[in-house]
Amino acid sequence: MGDEVAAQVRAAWARIEKWMAAHAPGSLAMLRPAATEKQITAAETILGVRLPPALRAWYLLHDGSVGTRTNDFQDATDGSLVTNPEWRKTGWLPPCYAWYQLDRMVSKWQARTTPEGGSPDRAHLPLTVTAGDAWSGLFMDADPERATFGRVAAWSIGSLDYASESDFTLPQWLEEIASALEAGRCLRGADGVDMPDVWPHLDEEEGALAWGDPEDMEEEDRTIHRGPR
Repeated sequence: MGDEVAAQVRAAWARIEKWMAAHAPGSLAMLRPAATEKQITAAETILGVRLPPALRAWYLLHDGSVGTRTNDFQDATDGSLVTNPEWRKTGWLPPCYAWYQLDRMVSKWQARTTPEGGSPDRAHLPLTVTAGDAWSGLFMDADPERATFGRVAAWSIGSLDYASESDFTLPQWLEEIASALEAGRCLRGADGVDMPDVWPHLDEEEGALAWGDPEDMEEEDRTIHRGPR
């Protein structure tokens, strides 16, 4: 089963990378080199859980995206808060997520697995963060004894939200992203229902991919991606 899930991740990711190489090279360039088995084993030792097969396969393709350290709000020299100007290239996972590199995922997990952090459950692994802020993203359930094992759902500061057991698995989520990009359509939820405010958009000058409401994105001078390209 693990080999089959890993193969699904690799196949879906190959479709995404092929599309991005042709249409969003700026966002593609934000991906880091693959994580090593040694790095994954070290992370698992700290986490106290094994990465689900799909997640392990994903990190063996890339160790997340660059910029997730500086995507979070940071203190500027004058005491104000600034964000990474590359966030528009980094947050290309829908709706606007940047993929945590492995050590960043571990550090975020360490911060969250306390009563103060909002999630004492050690099997909830943060995967992504909303580009341009530090307060929300996606996580995965890594407890093989639960029905939600391997599924991804939303987190925000102080809360975790499994809407239902119909949440995407990682391979399903990546396959849906690939299909939406190839077809030039909005993203669909795990229930197959269209998400009309999550359309792929391109900033062709920056070679960047983003997702969002067509009206909002056109105001930012981005091209809606409609139909195969």
